[in-house]
Amino acid sequence: MNTKQRNILLGAIAVLVILGGVYYAMRVKKESVPEQEQYIPPVVEAINTSISDTVEKTNPFDVKVSPYEGYENPFAQQ
Repeated sequence: MNTKQRNILLGAIAVLVILGGVYYAMRVKKESVPEQEQYIPPVVEAINTSISDTVEKTNPFDVKVSPYEGYENPFAQQ
């Protein structure tokens, strides 16, 4: 194995070690901070609140007219 191959191999190993460390650090940070105690900036909280308010006002699943209007259900209990 010549010097160039060895340097490429060492570089690849270094990149893998760094990526593994970043992954581990993110996983540990995520597990160590409970969701209730995470700091949410006021701007983000305001955006989330406005989005949830909008979703509550315009609920796509709140169907006023049944899509099966006029369909007789043969299994309906009489």
